[in-house]
Amino acid sequence: MRSQHPDVDLGRDDDAAPPEPGPPRYIAKGILPFTDSSLWAVLFAFVAHIATFLAVVMLKLYRDHSVAGAAVLAVLLVLSTVPIRDELAWRKRLGIVTALVLGTWTLGVTLAWLADTYGVY
Repeated sequence: MRSQHPDVDLGRDDDAAPPEPGPPRYIAKGILPFTDSSLWAVLFAFVAHIATFLAVVMLKLYRDHSVAGAAVLAVLLVLSTVPIRDELAWRKRLGIVTALVLGTWTLGVTLAWLADTYGVY
């Protein structure tokens, strides 16, 4: 609907298309810029650091049966579902964010297994 007065807005025009929903702000500013191939080294280093932290927490839980380690791991697991859920709501399918989250967890589990097998930690 249009108003005769330019300062009065009576709602959306009927012929205007609804805006395309974009990614959540933390995905748009914090993850998507790293999909550019020139920043893959930075992204890999970031994922490797997070995976190393996950491996240390998993080893602490596995070897010491630590309640604190279990709590930290549970919180991290729940927090890992947030970007996956947001990407699914945004894109209506799984994509790069999900691949990064699952890849980080897979790398963390692999590092923990290797460290335990070879007695590194």
